[in-house]
Amino acid sequence: MGLLSFFQNGKSCLAFDDLEIDVSLSETHTYESDITKNPVEKGSPICDNIVHKQPKVSIKGLCSPLKIEYLGGIKAMSAQSFVQNKWQQLLKLKLSGEKITLFTGLDIYPDMIMTTLNKTRDSSNVNHLEFTANFERIKIVPVEYTSMKINIPKSASKTKVNSANKTNAGLQDKKPVDNSYLDAGLKWFGF
Repeated sequence: MGLLSFFQNGKSCLAFDDLEIDVSLSETHTYESDITKNPVEKGSPICDNIVHKQPKVSIKGLCSPLKIEYLGGIKAMSAQSFVQNKWQQLLKLKLSGEKITLFTGLDIYPDMIMTTLNKTRDSSNVNHLEFTANFERIKIVPVEYTSMKINIPKSASKTKVNSANKTNAGLQDKKPVDNSYLDAGLKWFGF
C-alpha cells in the first residue's frame, strides 16, 4: 500500500496508508519490556534478561466532511455519506489484516496492524466521525533456505562386521550347586 501524509495550515497531519485523518485528538505511544525475574533463597529476585515488546500506538481521531482546501476556501460534503464512507474505509482496513505504515507527529511506524477499532456515536458527533484505533507492530521474520549434500553410508548388509558366531546351545541339564563352602562353614561352627 502507498504512504500518504498531508499538510493542513502548514502543519503535518496524521495519516496511515491511503486514509487521511483530519485531526488526531490524542496519540498514545507505548514501548514495553518484560524483565525476567528469578527468586533466590534469601534476598530479592535476580533479573537476568530484558525482552523488548513491539511498539503499540493508540490514536483517537476525527474525520470531518468540512475540508479546508490547500489553497484556501471551504468545500462541504454530505455529512452522513462522508461519515459512512470514512467508517467503511477504517473498517475495511481493520478487517483486511494488512500491514500498514502509520505516520504520527512523533514517528513513522512501518509494519503495523490495526488490532482494535472503536467508535461512539451520540448527539454531539453525528456530523463527523470520532474513533479510536489501536495499532501494534508485527515482527516479520525472514525465512531462509539452504541446500546440503548428505553422504549416506552404504547399507549395513554390504559391510562385514567382525563378531563371533553364536549358536543355540539348546536345553541343558541343571548343574548342582557347590555346597562345599557352606558345609565347611557349618562344620567350623559345630553344626
